[in-house]
Amino acid sequence: MPDARMEPDGLLRTGLNIGKPYQNALVSVQAFPWLEISGRYRRVDGVSTDLGPQYGAQKDKSIALKVRLISEGALGQAWIPQISYGREDLFGTKIYPSEFLVASKGIGDVDLTLGYGRQRIDGVFGGIRFRPSSLQRWYGLIEYDATAYRSDYRSEEAGLANRKTGHVNAAIGYQSDWWGIQVGSSYNKPSVLVQLRAPTNRREWAPWVSEAPAYQPLNTRPTTAEWDANPDWAQTLRIRMDREGFRDVGLKYEQGVMRVAFSSTRHLLASRAVARAARLALAHTPLEAKAIELTPMINGMATKTYAFNRLDVLSDFFAGTATLATLQQHTQLRPADATAQPAPLDDATLEALVYAQREDIPVATRVAAGAGTLALDDARGNTLGLSPYTRIFLNDPSGAFKYELGLQLGGRYEFTRSTTLEGTLRGRIAETVTDVKQPSNSLLPKVRTDIAEYFRGANVKLDRLQLNQFWQPAANWYARASGGLYEEMFGGAGAQVMYVAPSGRWAADVMGDWLRQRDFKGTGFQAYKTTTGYASLHMRLPYDMLASVRAGRFLAKDEGARFELKRRFASGITMGVWYTHTNGRDITAPGTPEKPYQDKGIFISMPLNLLLTRDSAAVATFSLAPWTRDVGQMVSQSADLVGMFERSMLYNLRGKEALRGFTDAPADTEAKP
Repeated sequence: MPDARMEPDGLLRTGLNIGKPYQNALVSVQAFPWLEISGRYRRVDGVSTDLGPQYGAQKDKSIALKVRLISEGALGQAWIPQISYGREDLFGTKIYPSEFLVASKGIGDVDLTLGYGRQRIDGVFGGIRFRPSSLQRWYGLIEYDATAYRSDYRSEEAGLANRKTGHVNAAIGYQSDWWGIQVGSSYNKPSVLVQLRAPTNRREWAPWVSEAPAYQPLNTRPTTAEWDANPDWAQTLRIRMDREGFRDVGLKYEQGVMRVAFSSTRHLLASRAVARAARLALAHTPLEAKAIELTPMINGMATKTYAFNRLDVLSDFFAGTATLATLQQHTQLRPADATAQPAPLDDATLEALVYAQREDIPVATRVAAGAGTLALDDARGNTLGLSPYTRIFLNDPSGAFKYELGLQLGGRYEFTRSTTLEGTLRGRIAETVTDVKQPSNSLLPKVRTDIAEYFRGANVKLDRLQLNQFWQPAANWYARASGGLYEEMFGGAGAQVMYVAPSGRWAADVMGDWLRQRDFKGTGFQAYKTTTGYASLHMRLPYDMLASVRAGRFLAKDEGARFELKRRFASGITMGVWYTHTNGRDITAPGTPEKPYQDKGIFISMPLNLLLTRDSAAVATFSLAPWTRDVGQMVSQSADLVGMFERSMLYNLRGKEALRGFTDAPADTEAKP
């Protein structure tokens, strides 16, 4: 039975609950302090799927919401309980719906709950949870269960027809920060719940014990005359920035200002990259300098310039004698123009520099291994990496679980700072997707539903080979043109223009692509052609949220809009949902002629530095969406400007957030509403 309590903000839980005849895979997230969103994938023992016994047991997906209406002790009145409202099985088949209002009140070590529900929860329910103060991780509970099991879908086959509404259940459990287990009795049958817990609003999960310590200068800074007379100062700064993971470093010192432009291959936050670059620049900047200006670059496009106008304050901050708030007062963030940034060294000079025989100079090409990836990169930013990949497909009629495992070889070559070639070659090791034998019954152009045919086409495939050209026509304006093989199913050519507001609170872009569908083997093209295009607006909201709306023409030539809402937590984990409404009439089940199906899904992206022992810009993305649908589909575009700039600009430009990650202390990165 539900209670009125909320988990800590940002907590992500996943687990398995078994209580005959149901087996439930669960996932929930405390999306806001006042809102919990959860999903359930239920298997019913003894009940075959509606498609027939050859397809196994009946399964159902559902989504639930719980909203806190009143906090405990509201208005300064200690007697007021916490009150929440909830809905279960909001979308889809809706065969297990419930609606409830529930109150919880803590009295010492005891938490009392009383609620009322309708539909599947039928009437009054309640319970007592006891958590001794001397054993905070342990608890016991007793509840009165008001579930109307007899009204469940095909309850007779499930053995529930004689189960009366109303029963006293009991359980004991153990819960830590990262996992929990609960065992008990439900309607005189054993039940067990096992869960994993991830605190997404905690910045550090694994300590960065392998992270190189911030650079501490060993020698005195040069004078302006020494800097001008001896190029070793500039070369040493470039070398040390290369070791820190900076690429395409451009330097210029004139009129008392040190200007540094760079790209970063390993820092998750742009502001943390700036912090590391600021330490290095300060240690090598002439004593007479008045300011240091640092500009992170992305594919030759400038993001924002961080101007530190009081070097004594910057020095005191790194020495620990000035606060972050004081540094913020003397830091200016302003729009940056790519044409005004110092250029990196030419290839010949850079190669000679990194190959020079000095004790602290790295070799030109580095090899790094971590998180299952073997990667090579050089001082220019060219990369080549080998890593495993996996794709999982759920709930196909031919089997609830399908998978693909393999290795992918990915690389990036930089012709110039703003002209790149990217590619990915995939080799499949094992898969079960080709077991799907039934053909697509889609009435729309089959832009996604022939996925099993693509799996049967070839085990080794050039998944992507894309040439990109980037421009920055003016400060806050960005553009790109791309052509080649975008993804497994489509290739083509297209362009995008984006504007980012100086405040970083919003951005807008327009993009369009001429596309042709690739054949199943990946060596040619099919006859299907289409043109897609979208006008988009992206708005920064409280709680580190980003709302986006994209209106235009989709892959199956349907027209409409896609809505996205996502929240970024202090750990860097981002969770979101999307819903697309178009005029494409997807009337195959569960769509109907009266209510055509519309595309929707949820996604999570997780920075891998949470699991590593050092900072990393690598991010893993997971999404859950219908994989046999053609309506509301978009081509996968690796060079999307919004995706490139989202982390460094839309999430990293306002007030204290502009210096988020500027120290290694967790307090300076906590997300605030």
